[in-house]
Amino acid sequence: MLTFLSQTEKSALEKLDYEYNTLMSSLHVSVSKHLLDEHFTVIWANDFYYEKIGYPKEEYERLFHNHVDEYFRDAPELLEPIVAVVMKALNGAERRYETICRMPQKGGSHMWTHLVGTFTNERINGLPVVYTVFTDVTDLVQTQMEKSITYDNLPGFIAKFKVGGTVGDFGFVEANDRFIDFFGERPQDGAAYGLVNVDTDRNGRAVREHFPAMREGRPVRFSVQAQNRAGEDAWFQLNATCIDWADGDPIYLVVYIDITDITEQRELQKKLEERSDMLRNALEMAERANQAKSDFLSRMSHDIRTPMNAIMGMIAIAKESADDPRRVADCLDKVQLSAQFLLSLINDILDMSKIESGKMVLKKKPFDFAAFIGSITTMFYAEAEKRGIRFHVTASGDLREAYAGDELKLNQVIINLLGNALKFTDASGSVELSVRTGKLAETSQELIFTIKDTGTGMEKSFLHKLFQPFEQDGHQRGNRGGSGLGLAIARNYARMMNGDIEVESEPGAGSTFTAHLWLDLASERPGALTPKNRFRHMRALVVDADRETCAYAVRLLERFGARAAWALSGEDALAALADAAANGDPFTLAILDRQTPDMDGIALAETIRGRHPGREALCVAVAAYDWSGIRDEAERAGVDGFVQKPLLPSNIYDFLVSVTQDAPLSVEHERRETFSGERILLAEDNDINLEIAQTLLESRNLRVDTARDGLEAVERLRNSAPGTYLAVLMDIQMPVMDGLEATRRIRMLDTEEARTIPIIAMSANAFEEDVEKSLEAGMNGHISKPIDIPTLFDVLHGLKDESA
Repeated sequence: MLTFLSQTEKSALEKLDYEYNTLMSSLHVSVSKHLLDEHFTVIWANDFYYEKIGYPKEEYERLFHNHVDEYFRDAPELLEPIVAVVMKALNGAERRYETICRMPQKGGSHMWTHLVGTFTNERINGLPVVYTVFTDVTDLVQTQMEKSITYDNLPGFIAKFKVGGTVGDFGFVEANDRFIDFFGERPQDGAAYGLVNVDTDRNGRAVREHFPAMREGRPVRFSVQAQNRAGEDAWFQLNATCIDWADGDPIYLVVYIDITDITEQRELQKKLEERSDMLRNALEMAERANQAKSDFLSRMSHDIRTPMNAIMGMIAIAKESADDPRRVADCLDKVQLSAQFLLSLINDILDMSKIESGKMVLKKKPFDFAAFIGSITTMFYAEAEKRGIRFHVTASGDLREAYAGDELKLNQVIINLLGNALKFTDASGSVELSVRTGKLAETSQELIFTIKDTGTGMEKSFLHKLFQPFEQDGHQRGNRGGSGLGLAIARNYARMMNGDIEVESEPGAGSTFTAHLWLDLASERPGALTPKNRFRHMRALVVDADRETCAYAVRLLERFGARAAWALSGEDALAALADAAANGDPFTLAILDRQTPDMDGIALAETIRGRHPGREALCVAVAAYDWSGIRDEAERAGVDGFVQKPLLPSNIYDFLVSVTQDAPLSVEHERRETFSGERILLAEDNDINLEIAQTLLESRNLRVDTARDGLEAVERLRNSAPGTYLAVLMDIQMPVMDGLEATRRIRMLDTEEARTIPIIAMSANAFEEDVEKSLEAGMNGHISKPIDIPTLFDVLHGLKDESA
């Protein structure tokens, strides 16, 4: 049955065909219908099909008869892969096929097409019909080809890596043939693979240095050493750029540029440049050293002449005022001050000389940190109180009882900083020292010492040269004195301890110095800070105006098992005590600060005793740096005892032990100023030094036998009866036999006394190695000249106590 279309229907179909054709052409897509015969005959194609091949429809039909194989007759090699793809899909009963192929164009040119074919159920004369769609991908393919050509012909080679989360984690993605030719066997995709195959320190540093940037996807460039498959060395410059991300990790394209040929030249040039730089730097250093020498001599001349002029002038005045004892005493006091300054200057110069010569070394010995802080506090509290300056020390963090390090140099750092703070702070001002812990390593810990004052401050323009030797602000130097070496020494010591010193300052607003110092961890004090539940029955109230001090003290009390709270004023403390008693959970211990803002600590203790009279229920203690001047008044007010500030763990622990054992809550050492006729052997060859030492010793009721050289000292001791001498004071540098050899000879004498008698060195050699030499020779101690009189008699009193 034949169906005839009306004219209207024909017009509609033509219109639909036109619209479809126009749509496909506007999309730059070729659509065609083919019969799967031996010619792959074109049944129908849109206008874009003919436009792309370059032949109009009529010409195409006339020349090729709509036969695709005739169209490819001049390039059958281009048709073969297309036919192979079609037949494979057809034989495999697939619904479609897809390929990228080259297609001839009119005039002998070619284009690259992406060809997609779809099989239909339609048949003509028993042969299947297929629809094909192709798009022009010439630009894309040419770009890829150009990239491939570039990829394979760079002066080096290229590889892709996925950069993982740990240093050196490079997952291999792909590489060009030249990469494989150089390194050998191709690694598996995704396998961990180094950028190079030589493990050297230089390669390792380069990777570690640039790895963080690669993890962030930033481009990097660096040079590395590698070896080819034959084991020959080569050098490459690596240019690495992030081109993609996968699972949060960057994908890098790494271009290897062979720089082997120029590396040797560069190394030679580098050596020549280094030599030139060394010569230039040596010249500059020599010029600076010459200038520094001139500056040093000029400043030294001034700094030494100033106290010497004062000493000589005061001596002259004293001679002219022999009949005026008060005037003579005043002159002697001023001579002593000038001499002390001169001695301090000489010590600083010697220290600075050793630092600059590189001969200064750190000692690593365990020391009691609590005792160290206590001695610093005691030293500066009295001076600050005398000058009307508020001195405050706080401790916080996980401070240990013991550290290992160079206690002497640590002491010098803190003393220099605190000494400057007091020097440039006027009466009614304040100086604060805080000690806290910083970073913690496996075997060491950072300690942070902050010294803050309300003194004169400094101009910011001066801060950059503050730590240079002999540098001082002109205004400060004229009014305050000092050698200008202390801060330079302190910073050098701080850097030797793997730290540094920072400073902030403004004129009129004071200064803040912060020292970051690293000390090794050491064993805690044996037997101390142990059983936590020992103090569980105690409830303590800490009263202090400083919140940080309160919080730290409470943590320490709780660390030892006591329950604790704090109050920031006297009124708050009284209220807390009353509330606790009313609630049936009273405090058993109150630790009061010597000075609180609204009420003196002693007055507060007296008020507490008035309201809580039962001493068996409440112990009241005063925390102070020094309580010698307030003991009687405090005990009359009802204070049971004292605890040393700053409140370090050992201070709190010892205090709690003394409370629970009914032991005295504080111990003060009272030194008697005189002896009871004990005999001293003094070995000294210098007449003046001998006269001074003998006079001072005899003034304290000591009897003195003298020896003018080491051999005479040995003979005197050999011929003396056991127990004759309390100690031997031995000069080091003497004629006939020096003090070190004399000590060794004494220790070899065949008597018990010779092996045990205390021998104390007295020497102008004050370096640590000099002290060690004395100890190695068999001496028990070392006192530097000029002799510090209180130190000498402290040592002798200690020996007397031991022998008692």
